[in-house]
Amino acid sequence: MDEEDYQDDDDLDVSSGEDQIEDQEDKKQTYNTRNPKKVLVLTETLRPPRSTTYSVKSLYDKIRRGEIDLNPDYQRDVVWDAKKQMGIIDSIFRHYYVPPVLFAVSADDDTGADKRTCIDGKQRLTSIQSESGVKYWFRETPRKAQPDPTEPQKPTRRRLLDKKFRKQFYDRQIMCYEYTDLLEKQEREIFQRVQLGAALTPGEKLQALSSPRADFIRDVVGKYLDVQTGLGELLKLNTDRARPFQTIAQLLYSIHLQLYEPPLSKSTSPSKKKTIKAGGPVEPPLHSTFQMTMTIFLGLARHPEYKSCFNIREKDVLSPIEFIMSGYLIWKNMKQATVEELSRGISQMRLAARREHADLRTNSK
Repeated sequence: MDEEDYQDDDDLDVSSGEDQIEDQEDKKQTYNTRNPKKVLVLTETLRPPRSTTYSVKSLYDKIRRGEIDLNPDYQRDVVWDAKKQMGIIDSIFRHYYVPPVLFAVSADDDTGADKRTCIDGKQRLTSIQSESGVKYWFRETPRKAQPDPTEPQKPTRRRLLDKKFRKQFYDRQIMCYEYTDLLEKQEREIFQRVQLGAALTPGEKLQALSSPRADFIRDVVGKYLDVQTGLGELLKLNTDRARPFQTIAQLLYSIHLQLYEPPLSKSTSPSKKKTIKAGGPVEPPLHSTFQMTMTIFLGLARHPEYKSCFNIREKDVLSPIEFIMSGYLIWKNMKQATVEELSRGISQMRLAARREHADLRTNSK
């Protein structure tokens, strides 16, 4: 586990507010160290979740009907391969322990029906969904003797379980815990705490944060990267595992340091994390200048001539650090440089970096 997981005291608070110690006999009395009769009062506690079970078929149907949201913006991408997905299917079928699924339950704005957001258990539910969307959930491949190489071979076919066993699997029960009346920041807090033992990427850790600054970054990603013909598509950016959020956060953080905390220091994740977690909104000057930077960035990528700065090599793909420094160059020079000069500057910067470094990565080198 990364040391960063436990670096900030804020990450391990019992609650988001301060815990209060009250004297059991008289709240106004001076604290007596010789006879400390006190009680711990936990503030901002959650309503206890309801425990329940759903059949595999019921969960699958809810996903298909859109009653379960597997993709809140703090969630990870699907990272299990087919082998892991079949492994969880096998465990469910054979009654091996499967960790419970966590849901946040709320009322649908249009219908009033219950809507469930998956806080933890996406990989398990995706396994159920993907294995049953096109084919049966569970298959047995019977053992066969080694074929005779001199004989013409028939196409191999797998034997599906009969209807009786398939129905048994449909009826298998999955343990679930359901929270109600959660705020979005509480959903994110639960997700972060559950994932402390999981191998989250730095981008996924940042994306799970709840703050006005994190919301601003999500808006920028949605407006400039995720849209059709946005930067993600035009520049063939790596969009796996919250990489766009991490990249935009790094660019915003670098500009923030120049505006408010010069000189520029190393952009390490703990410092960046604290900046994003800061309670207030993005400062108005930073908000406007960053939006302008991204607008020019997108305009360059869409321009028939000036987009050449992002295609300096055959099969050119912009690395995350090149994206960050291209955005930083635009921000630094956009008031005095023309769009043509910005394009030329990005080309020269990228060519110089490629001559100096065979592999460009976002680290301290």
